[in-house]
Amino acid sequence: MLFNALIFLSKENGTILSFYTACILHELGHIFAAFISKRKITSIDFMGSGICMILKKNAASPVKQELFVLLSGPAFNLFIFAFCKSANLFPVFRTINLALSVYNLLPYKQLDGGSAISLFTLGASGERTAEKILTAVKLGFSAILFTLFIFKERALFPLFLISVILFISDHTKF
Repeated sequence: MLFNALIFLSKENGTILSFYTACILHELGHIFAAFISKRKITSIDFMGSGICMILKKNAASPVKQELFVLLSGPAFNLFIFAFCKSANLFPVFRTINLALSVYNLLPYKQLDGGSAISLFTLGASGERTAEKILTAVKLGFSAILFTLFIFKERALFPLFLISVILFISDHTKF
């Protein structure tokens, strides 16, 4: 939803279509991985950061299976990017796939990267330390975006704003 607003700033139908196609393919990557892992999707929620699929809880399910499902969306976007780049096809579409993959791998709890990290840190003896390190990484990421926005590239302001929104939502209990 965050990028949804940004994508319409381009006002180019090809860019808008490429964005939604990449998003659908990303989610299909998760669905396919859940299917071949024999994991049942119990609900799908639409959130500000994207779509959240809830898998049926299974205590016997290994962490690597959950990790496979989580990372399959970004991996599928990377695969599409690599294929389009090697075939020299659809420059806007491939760039959007790369951006979507990188975005979803960021360490925010609402994104695939943060969810993957949570698999290894929740309940672990070093959970508090891991949370502090992740907080520093997220603040550093926002600081880098802000610095680049101020001194180099004005177009980075929306990404900086998104990083702040994700940071706040990671550290706010509703």
